[in-house]
Amino acid sequence: MRYGYFFLSALLISGCESDNDNELQEEDVRSVIDHAHASMVLLPVYPLIRALQAGDAPWVTMGSRTCAVVDSIVGDTVAFPNAGDVTVYLRYPSGGCTDVDGRIREGNLVVVFASSVGVGPGSFSAYSGNFGASGFTSRFGMHGNANAAVQEVELDSSFIWQAGAWSRRISGSMAYSVVEGNLTMEPDDDEYTLTHVLTGKDRSGASYSANTSEALSVGTTCRWTRSGMEIILPDGLGQRILDHGAGACDGASAITAGGQTIGLTIP
Repeated sequence: MRYGYFFLSALLISGCESDNDNELQEEDVRSVIDHAHASMVLLPVYPLIRALQAGDAPWVTMGSRTCAVVDSIVGDTVAFPNAGDVTVYLRYPSGGCTDVDGRIREGNLVVVFASSVGVGPGSFSAYSGNFGASGFTSRFGMHGNANAAVQEVELDSSFIWQAGAWSRRISGSMAYSVVEGNLTMEPDDDEYTLTHVLTGKDRSGASYSANTSEALSVGTTCRWTRSGMEIILPDGLGQRILDHGAGACDGASAITAGGQTIGLTIP
């Protein structure tokens, strides 16, 4: 089989025809591209929640650790966590704002803290009916808690493909391990390794699984996944490999399928 290497925009790719039957078509990698978009929106949510440092820093200063507006904080923050959960309502301004990790976000985010989440891992749940990043919108629910140095997070979501209907979905379990920033109170120096076992549906409704074969590097120091590798297995097709690179903060990744590799730039 011929080996081809092409660069495609993750936003603009479309199903064009090719004279070469061996050349990858848009439908061959659609699930991988849609998974990359879904991951861009949702994998950074736990690092964002951790950066809020709920319970470890004064609640009234939470607005200095995100570009979102803190609409309200409901619960007994003085006696937290002994007096029950505290719920934080965050609202990103219309048109979006640049958050602590450099990603432009809009919409809303509700976080329910059962214990401190900041310097220590803690326990939380979060949800949103309108959580946007770089033109993509998600509605999702997640919850997580700590097991020693590992933070286990369960996720279920659905997505809007640009201005289209709700279609894509991603769900499953993720395990975050802090590698940098754990002992500081700075919101923008947190780095994690992430492994996951996920299932999803792409914009056409086709199902796939996505598992890490090499741990991903994510956090608040970069708006993209810096490194790591995922194996994507769409129903009825062979495995695809999504390679996030070797550590550069540039959004450049690559998809390998059927002996061919195409470049993918995450917006």
